[in-house]
Amino acid sequence: GGLTMPLRVECVGEELFEGQIGYGMFEEFDYTRVPGQSVAIWGMGAFGVENVRTCLEHGATKCWLICRRKNITMPRVLSWFINQSVYPPPGAMLLDAMRPMYDLIPEDPWAYYSIVCNKDRTAATIRQKARFGIGDVYFLASYYGKVETVVDSIKRLVPREIVMDSGLRIEVEHFIKVLGFKADMSLDKLAGIREMVGFFANGDWRRWVFTESPGVDAGRFGGTSLSPGAISTVETYSYFLNYPKDAAALLETQVLPRHKADKDKGMPAYQWDVRQSASIGMIMSSGVVPGLAELGGSYADLNRMKEREAHPLEKFVDEVAEEWYGYCKMFREADDTRPVLEYPYSYEFVRDLVERNDRQGEEEMIRQAERSAA
Repeated sequence: GGLTMPLRVECVGEELFEGQIGYGMFEEFDYTRVPGQSVAIWGMGAFGVENVRTCLEHGATKCWLICRRKNITMPRVLSWFINQSVYPPPGAMLLDAMRPMYDLIPEDPWAYYSIVCNKDRTAATIRQKARFGIGDVYFLASYYGKVETVVDSIKRLVPREIVMDSGLRIEVEHFIKVLGFKADMSLDKLAGIREMVGFFANGDWRRWVFTESPGVDAGRFGGTSLSPGAISTVETYSYFLNYPKDAAALLETQVLPRHKADKDKGMPAYQWDVRQSASIGMIMSSGVVPGLAELGGSYADLNRMKEREAHPLEKFVDEVAEEWYGYCKMFREADDTRPVLEYPYSYEFVRDLVERNDRQGEEEMIRQAERSAA
């Protein structure tokens, strides 16, 4: 599918490097060799940020995170907030809520390349090619100097050094590549897919093909994990199997987008970009198929119930704060006289965030109902 094959790129001079080179996934890198040494990590998607944590936990002295552009990294509390929300939180609210963590770096999340916003920053879309790295360790490690992010391109490798286009030379013993994934083009042939109509292979209601889309492109965020989207996908197709006339009626409307393989971009027919994939879901839940609109009405309440049942607010904040102080102890040098860094989020902060989003979501629902009635 879309997340099974790492994008493999070879740099000039790899044969000269003399250190360990590998991909930071699928057990292709030996982290037991990094204690007391420095590591360069190429790529700043979710796997790149996760590899920072893994290397530091294994005793690396420092990580260099190399990227062409910095991607947004999401604090753990905000991932919890999104996944328990009844109304998908808007991008502007999330960016403002990231400030306590980004102030530690210090950087302004609103200034990142992926942010498209209005002048007064009351509305925002986050549009980047990589998924969010979710975690607090990146921010804490940046504060303590355990990770340094370099926005540059790699020119070549020489013995125990990475030479950048800018002329910067980074001395490291290990080089990890985490450049994302490419979809398996052979699956189109295996499944006999010439064209996708929505998630229907060749416009056949009996053949449903779905894979995750790469990247982020949204102004509201309904989840950061697979499960909410997975239950919706499975139940949607189950609905069409039970009510094939509704599937036929949907296909006859010609409202679903169509997609063929693009070999130049390495994108098979069965994989949609993230914006198109979201638009298909919106079409199906918009009322074109009334039964589907009813089916999806309970998902938000289910998400909140499951998230809070597994991770109550206070318990979750306590656990991430405890982990935070554990990493403070790990990263803080003996001669660092600064006070231990306090965890940036409190119960009150998170409760206020939840209440504001609920209130604004309810108000927007009322406005939509009034517009529909007018």
